[in-house]
Amino acid sequence: MNYVILVMQILQGLRETPIPNTSKDYIKIYSDCWNIEPANRPTINKIVDELKAIIIKENIIIKDFHIYDNNKDIQSSNNNQPNLDAKISENSYSFHESSFQDIDFTMTESKEIESLVSSNNQSKNGFDVMVNDIINFLENSDNNIVKQEILNYLNNNDIPFQDIHDLLLDNQNNSDYIFLLGKFNHLGIGADINKKQAFELYQKAADLENAKGINSLGLCYGNGIGTDINKEKGI
Repeated sequence: MNYVILVMQILQGLRETPIPNTSKDYIKIYSDCWNIEPANRPTINKIVDELKAIIIKENIIIKDFHIYDNNKDIQSSNNNQPNLDAKISENSYSFHESSFQDIDFTMTESKEIESLVSSNNQSKNGFDVMVNDIINFLENSDNNIVKQEILNYLNNNDIPFQDIHDLLLDNQNNSDYIFLLGKFNHLGIGADINKKQAFELYQKAADLENAKGINSLGLCYGNGIGTDINKEKGI
């Protein structure tokens, strides 16, 4: 499923390549929109303000050039006033035409940036859906069946295990991701069984008040999985 692969590639850092001669300020704006942390992404109002600032800066450069160009004409035209007036009129028209083009640029680029933000959010949501799908398999009490269902899911969706493992590892601010990574270690999915690592991840998820993490941690204490048996803390 190509969409799933694209989602994972975006979450791993896949980004569009800047078009040659694109303003560095503009590249920074849309790069900020791809920030992995939603709270660190600029609001649409801030984006518009920054785009306007770019336009103002570009117009100042254009205006300064026209003033310089007009001064040259004044020095070289002697008393040729009609030509000078025509040149100033032409430059004025050119400047205002550029301004209207810039306004259109602002509207167009703002829409493109909104699309980038939306795409990034959709990618994040797509990964959340995958994680939830996999967690749903864990409701089966037979670990062998659970393991096979998860592997089948990854295979049917053309998701390399290492890719989803790395994404879970890189996003340890989400308690469900932490819990699922613990399950992978517990069941030996994609790697050897590591009960100690599973216990530590369950503990981390439980500390974030994740219900599934708390339950799995209790089972670890009750059965001595990755830790010593502790009947008081166990289930």
